[in-house]
Amino acid sequence: FKKLNNGKKLFLVTPLAPNVVEITKSIVNEAKKAGVSHIVKLSALGAGENSAVDLIKWHKECEKIIEESGIGYTHIRPNVFMQNFVNFHGKSIKEQNTFYTNADNGSVSFVDVRDIAAVATRAFSFDEHKGKAYTVTGGEALTYNQAAEALSKVIGKKVAYVKIKDGDVKQGMEKQGMPDWMVNSFVELGRATKDGKMSVVTSDVEKVTGKKPRTFNGFAVDFAEKF
Repeated sequence: FKKLNNGKKLFLVTPLAPNVVEITKSIVNEAKKAGVSHIVKLSALGAGENSAVDLIKWHKECEKIIEESGIGYTHIRPNVFMQNFVNFHGKSIKEQNTFYTNADNGSVSFVDVRDIAAVATRAFSFDEHKGKAYTVTGGEALTYNQAAEALSKVIGKKVAYVKIKDGDVKQGMEKQGMPDWMVNSFVELGRATKDGKMSVVTSDVEKVTGKKPRTFNGFAVDFAEKF
């Protein structure tokens, strides 16, 4: 637990695991014993609503645990990270100039993780953010085709986005040995994107930090060497 100028604070990032609710309960109990005064939880876009995606449902349950603990809290609900293009698609972009998802033509307001960190820092620094939930997005919603075009212009080679079916995603992940709960969650996220659930754009980054969110083009410039 980080000791800041006005008490102990906890930035809660839970693992991708089917027992994340139980993990959160244990952490929050320990936080109470340690006298933590503020938990900033990294949640997910849509956690404040009824979602068809298990991962997002779990985040909502974890938020409730924190809210009911009596500890001050701030929920940060980001959209898909821009850095996922490096961590999840970087290898295929580098080797094949291509990346794949089952998101079809759905739009996503991708957010840079550096903006998420900036929001979290402000949330820790000022008590006015206690009891709040922020939906943290980029300043525009892009399709994966548009993201591919932006990457192509910056890195100087043609990057293609290939739409694949839910079944192909599932089969590929199963071949890699991923458990069913994880496979189903990623398939559900693709469907949510296809259905327009990930296209929301908010002003929360600017509202909290005073600065506009980073653009996808800016992200591409900063991470061009990864592709």
